[in-house]
Amino acid sequence: MPSLLDWTDIPDADWARCLDRAHHHRRARAWTDVARHRSIGLVFFNSSLRTRTSMELAATQLGAHATTLDVGAGTGVWGFAWERGRTMDGAEAEHIDEAVGVLSRYYDALGVRVFATLRDAATDDADALLHGFARAASVPVVNLESARVHPCQQLADAATLAQLFGDGFGAAHPASGGDLARRTVTVTWAPHPRPLPRAVPHSAVLAAARVGVNVRIAHPEGFDLAPDVIAAARAYAAARGTTVEVMHD
Repeated sequence: MPSLLDWTDIPDADWARCLDRAHHHRRARAWTDVARHRSIGLVFFNSSLRTRTSMELAATQLGAHATTLDVGAGTGVWGFAWERGRTMDGAEAEHIDEAVGVLSRYYDALGVRVFATLRDAATDDADALLHGFARAASVPVVNLESARVHPCQQLADAATLAQLFGDGFGAAHPASGGDLARRTVTVTWAPHPRPLPRAVPHSAVLAAARVGVNVRIAHPEGFDLAPDVIAAARAYAAARGTTVEVMHD
């Protein structure tokens, strides 16, 4: 598993193994040196509370060193240009390809939070900024929330569901049955004063479907999730004998 950009890229066996490790760390509450002499650079283009602090603490608890970089005006880190082939004549001091290339030489892994632009739907749906960052890196990249998904929260949500409703973390494997298949999780939302990205509801739906519960998605007309996310959730459900239902009432 060289990078974690989206759990849909990760086979079920690796997904289940990561759930097992999440359960182990939650239960053990012990610091280790398994990642001693390793380092991770956490690059935040957007603000964060839980993801930032939990990633820093997780690295420390595993024996690794973490450096957090806030990118943009007034943060102490240069702004980056993203467009390939762009002449550097704007306010940005560095291109993302050069900056991430340098960081890859310093760190064993990189984490990145880069939200949706909310200006270009095609760019956001393709997660173009996240994949541009990953292409420029020569070390594994962990998605700390992008335009489409929030994989770390997705794993945490799935681990919580498996712990609360499953017969142990083995219930997170495909078609495992158990109490999870008799449970239903509803993911619901309503209009907000500000436009918001869909990464969190996407990840909540995918987590619930993959861990093996029935999923009910409820929201007003016009606030739909990405069709391919719904298709992926339904594929997980079909493999586990559960359902994914969408309603607007």
